[in-house]
Amino acid sequence: MLSWRVCQLHAALSVSPGVSPQFAVPLPGQPPPGQPPHEQLEPEAEMGPAVMIMKPIMRFLQLLCENHNQDLQNFLRCQNNKTNYNLVCETLQFLDIMCGSTTGGLGLLGLYINEGNVGLITQTLETLTEYCQGPCQENQTCIVTHESNGIDIITALILNDISPLCRYRMEMVLQLKDNASKLLLALMESRHDNENAERILFNLRPQELIEVIKKAYHQEKDCEGGEVSPREVGHNIYILALQLARHNKVLLHLLKPPKRTQEEGEEGISSMLNLNNRPLSQMLKSSVPAETEAEDPLEYYEKHTAQIEVPDWRRHGAGVLSLA
Repeated sequence: MLSWRVCQLHAALSVSPGVSPQFAVPLPGQPPPGQPPHEQLEPEAEMGPAVMIMKPIMRFLQLLCENHNQDLQNFLRCQNNKTNYNLVCETLQFLDIMCGSTTGGLGLLGLYINEGNVGLITQTLETLTEYCQGPCQENQTCIVTHESNGIDIITALILNDISPLCRYRMEMVLQLKDNASKLLLALMESRHDNENAERILFNLRPQELIEVIKKAYHQEKDCEGGEVSPREVGHNIYILALQLARHNKVLLHLLKPPKRTQEEGEEGISSMLNLNNRPLSQMLKSSVPAETEAEDPLEYYEKHTAQIEVPDWRRHGAGVLSLA
């Protein structure tokens, strides 16, 4: 019975533009299938029923895997039947289609993500995250090694502004970035190899990631009282950057707050010049006027982040967990 339901879910997930008029997702500037040209709608037009039904389906799949239900996590990937349906990959492909990756331009996410479909995309990210948490390493590998642009899309959701949606529904964009960062963290959860991290870093430019963290920190004053805190979203992305920095020296260096980097440089000069004379050191410090500077975002996040090591007895290892 459950296998038959999986078959039905597979049919629902196998939605792609151009395959069937009733399932097709209209591209920006194009009318929905079967609609006359003079009745063309804006890109933000509402989704058809066949696409809208995907949100409760995605929520259902998420709940199946709730509380790290590894049996169902594995079952959704492989049913051990004559015909198997990999719903983990199907879900990733659905995200690929919804974000317009099949057209070849990841930088044009803003043309495909709008107020009408952003909730469905956010739910798809949450479902993919639940597939992996626990962790379920088989599902992690399945998502990371899939031939679609899924990982690049998830990374692009964090790095890009998602304009014009960000101009009038910033809380939706922040929620999207928050869930994208949680998914990437779930893909690296309790991994002792560097394969998944390297795949994520493949198209991720460290400097851009740092700029996104800083931008989220500074947006807090513009979004006070909102449903989503930009500073908290920035903190989650900072934790993601910390995990990725273990596999990238450039990112590790960029994550150091400017103040700490400057202090390390001054200590190096002092040791080279053997400035151990206390009066002279006091004179040098007093000669520099004190400046009141705003706290650096990286310094703020560093102060509010701790790491603990959690043993995983099931896999005879331990994982590092960053806490905000």
